[in-house]
Amino acid sequence: MNTMSSAVEPLKNLPEFQSVFTAFSNPLLGVAVGAAVTALLQSSSASVGILQAVSTTGIVSFNIAMPLIMGQNIGTCITALISSVGASKNAKRTAMIHLFFNIIGSVFFLVVLYAGNALFRFPFWENTMDMGSIANLHLAFNIACTALLLPFHRQLVKLVKAVVPGDAEGGSCPCWTTVSCPPPPWRWAGPRCGGADERVRPGQLPAGCGAHLEI
Repeated sequence: MNTMSSAVEPLKNLPEFQSVFTAFSNPLLGVAVGAAVTALLQSSSASVGILQAVSTTGIVSFNIAMPLIMGQNIGTCITALISSVGASKNAKRTAMIHLFFNIIGSVFFLVVLYAGNALFRFPFWENTMDMGSIANLHLAFNIACTALLLPFHRQLVKLVKAVVPGDAEGGSCPCWTTVSCPPPPWRWAGPRCGGADERVRPGQLPAGCGAHLEI
């Protein structure tokens, strides 16, 4: 972090550098740049660290940092999306939930913050951010997204299943279980897929498997 901070220190007096970061106050541009940089690095921690290093120049304000942090949360989903290629449907759905979680949270709070500032002129809008405040903002944003979407987790699952349709692979045990007849009321179920044995009541089949009854 000290190395990155020292590297960007000479840039703080360059008008071009200042104008570039001023442009990031445009929320759509800020989100896009944050997502693109994080996707290239495949690490939100690295991109947040870069933003923290740049903040030592004193040109990163709240209205610049917020869209970038939102974009960083969206961009970090690229790792899960790449990992899900060729994987099971559940893996793809997990990656899509991660993506939708961050997109929905970012869109919601982007609208709330910018509409709120247009109406009430938040006093912190132009406040200069430092390393600690950027870390706290990143943490607060993720906690707020979780609190927002947790009550709607069932709807989020339905959305993902609509995007990635079909039955999940590997959800049940594809074996036959042989049930023999030692004394009632229990019958002994032979080895199952995992290699474990199980006792079952008469007429009851072991959970997750079909059964062949030996009478």
